Amino acid sequence: MKCSLCDEEAVYVHKVDNKAFCSKHFIRFVERKINSTINKYNMVREGDKVAVALSGGKDSMITLHLLNRYCKRRRIQIFAVMVDEGIPGYREKIIDDVKDYCRRKEIPLYVYSFRKEFGYTLPEMLDKIDAHPCSVCAVLKRWLINKKSRELGATRLATGHNLDDEAQSFLMNVFRGDILLSSRLGPVTGVLSEKKFVRRIKPLYFIPEDAVGLYSKLIKLPVLYDTCPLRKGAYRLDVMHVLNEFERKHPDVKYKIVKGFLDILPILKNEYISSRTLNYCKKCGEPSVGEVCMACQILEKLS
Repeated sequence: MKCSLCDEEAVYVHKVDNKAFCSKHFIRFVERKINSTINKYNMVREGDKVAVALSGGKDSMITLHLLNRYCKRRRIQIFAVMVDEGIPGYREKIIDDVKDYCRRKEIPLYVYSFRKEFGYTLPEMLDKIDAHPCSVCAVLKRWLINKKSRELGATRLATGHNLDDEAQSFLMNVFRGDILLSSRLGPVTGVLSEKKFVRRIKPLYFIPEDAVGLYSKLIKLPVLYDTCPLRKGAYRLDVMHVLNEFERKHPDVKYKIVKGFLDILPILKNEYISSRTLNYCKKCGEPSVGEVCMACQILEKLS
């Protein structure tokens, strides 16, 4: 198949509008789409200090790569925050490469570890408490990245969530019967304004996961492509497989799920504001829905 914009061989077909792109035009397509998303949702503004939650995977590395370019043209401060969960043979594969990349691009990088911050690595935590690894890891990483980013002066926290991630998250909330929880999703997350909560932004919001992977390989970013060895059996994986199988027959279904979600998002946010209030955890002082935040509940079980 030929590229829709030139005579070169296509490397990617965009499923929504059925346009084919060669490598050069595909790279331009991804970069323009991400820049357009940043501008449309006013994700980054003059005077901001942007933190990027960095795992070393393809999504977060592309987010850092393109946001760094975007911010430096506008003289906006940017830095990266990385968490080492202490999973043997996994995270250490990419940490040195990420440090080298950030050094070459002159991006400040801050690396925090579960062991130093909580006293245990993730595998050690799982030996002590009966919980799914993803549930423990996600809660503690969110808590730690928000706290450290805020302490470092961040006004925005960029994550690498892509189109597939958002479609999966919305369906997960529907399947679990808690659609109101989706009010906290979207290109710019957060419902209630809170000084201790750094507002999340998602520059890859409209980029499918397969496009993210191809882009990272074409521009040769240092990326960890391995899947976390503790992820097996995660609820999200089941939803991902169902959605991918459905998309084989209906190629634009993920885009339509996200588009439909964005249509009802203002309604969900208004309902959330009227029905819930944001508290502070009585143990750590961080934002929490209940009296004790989920992170402190996990740490209580460990002690």
